[in-house]
Amino acid sequence: MSATVYLENTEFPFVVRMVWAQQVNEADVLPTFTMLTRQLNASPRPITVIMDLSNKPQMPLAETLTGAMSGPFGHPNLGYWVMIGTTRVARIVENVLTKVLRQQNMIWFDSHEEADAFIREKAQEDGREVA
Repeated sequence: MSATVYLENTEFPFVVRMVWAQQVNEADVLPTFTMLTRQLNASPRPITVIMDLSNKPQMPLAETLTGAMSGPFGHPNLGYWVMIGTTRVARIVENVLTKVLRQQNMIWFDSHEEADAFIREKAQEDGREVA
């Protein structure tokens, strides 16, 4: 059985995508956040994370909140937290994270194209080449 939450590389340097299937196995959530935290720890510069919720996942609230809070969301190497699509649980998690950790780096988009355009714009502002 393949993972229902997993990380994948993107065409953009220092950007990783966290993909969520519609039906999420709770056991996949925390290990994926742990892998993301390891990437943030090892990176020489901030990493933008794309949370791909376009499949309208059934996100387990406790595991998602714990995973985000315990590592990546407050990490000094976290760039933007780019959200594609939304769910009720994702909005609850955002509300809690921004109140508890006092960070406002989540940006919401309806489509992959909008998110990619934002990432390209930010890369150009930073003077980085993007494929």
